[in-house]
Amino acid sequence: MPENTANKVYWSHKTMAQHPAYSDKLIRNIKYHQMDRDKHSNIQLRRITQTDCQQVYGFLKLYFFQDEPLSTCFGPDEERGFGETILSSLIDSELCLMAIDEETNELIGVILNDSENPEKKKTLPNYEVKTNDPTGEKIHKFLTKIRNEADLFQRYQIEKLLHLIIVSVKKEWRGKGIASLLSKAVVDMGKEKGFELISVECTSLFTAKMFQGMGWDLVHTIYYKDFLDENMEQVFTPLAPHDGCRVYAKRL
Repeated sequence: MPENTANKVYWSHKTMAQHPAYSDKLIRNIKYHQMDRDKHSNIQLRRITQTDCQQVYGFLKLYFFQDEPLSTCFGPDEERGFGETILSSLIDSELCLMAIDEETNELIGVILNDSENPEKKKTLPNYEVKTNDPTGEKIHKFLTKIRNEADLFQRYQIEKLLHLIIVSVKKEWRGKGIASLLSKAVVDMGKEKGFELISVECTSLFTAKMFQGMGWDLVHTIYYKDFLDENMEQVFTPLAPHDGCRVYAKRL
């Protein structure tokens, strides 16, 4: 079964090698991951810049919001809380990458990340936050709850965390290892930048299986049937086989 790698950005005019933040070692590691899978020799990874923001958001609307299990529980026309402002702030972190098919210049995958530390975590809105987006509010409350329960800074005794927020792949390219390619590149980047741990919340069972297969630690799980509203009704009812959200982490 093809993987649904929409979990929980299009163009850069420079290759990663031209960015000073990326060392030769990282570029070699990324090229190794490309060649490690025979079909990836024509895939290039690039860092996302602010000039890409609108195009990246368009990609997310096509291949993330329509497929990510929590988003699919609500109406297709509902406004999403994850807007271009949030995307822009993630791009500023210089930790977000894209995968491009060099033969067609086609964007085929994206991965969005951010850095966290214990002090930053304290300033994040708690799960009682109220917004003008009912869908985004429910998703934010759920993801904040599972991250608080996972308590990664205390569990791993760390001070610097790389948070993988979204990994999404174009439908035609799913099941071909693109999400794994992007994730491995982010692991290499995290090591180069001195992060102690990388973590992700997998709302999709397919994505969870991918990180499990890559050897990441399963830290915490909340099953959707157990997340209820004030009326004791299940909040999220995604299609099978998506049965819960799983937090995975890996020491760097």
